[in-house]
Amino acid sequence: KYIYLDVSPDGLQVKDFSLVTFTASNADRVEIVLKNSAENAVRNESDIICTGDYVTATASNSSGQTATVTYRVIIVGDTSLDGLIQSNDAVIMALHYTDRREMSALAYLAADTTNNGVLNSGDAVKNATKFTYKWKDETYESDWI
Repeated sequence: KYIYLDVSPDGLQVKDFSLVTFTASNADRVEIVLKNSAENAVRNESDIICTGDYVTATASNSSGQTATVTYRVIIVGDTSLDGLIQSNDAVIMALHYTDRREMSALAYLAADTTNNGVLNSGDAVKNATKFTYKWKDETYESDWI
């Protein structure tokens, strides 16, 4: 299971993850825990969420019933798996689709910025324009909505 997040090129901090809403019927409370993919350690509030991290949502109610689900985080465009969208991410995409460098499975999922199931130059271009100017001038349009 994956959760795709199309966020600012500067990344999304754990403390801002509350913008993502998890709901469950009959739940009085939903607790969210983010862990990094490397050490499986709980992320701090100021940490940047990276592609490959885990988010676990646990819903509970007053009757003592609980339900838990864990997702792998995919930051759209984050092929370097550091949570940021920078020029190196577009370069990694270009090297992959020209068969000069293979990407990991997680990077490949993050690379499909156009959300069409195919990795090509359009994805690298969309990623490059996102971090260079379109996010800042608010003309960026996500294909993940």
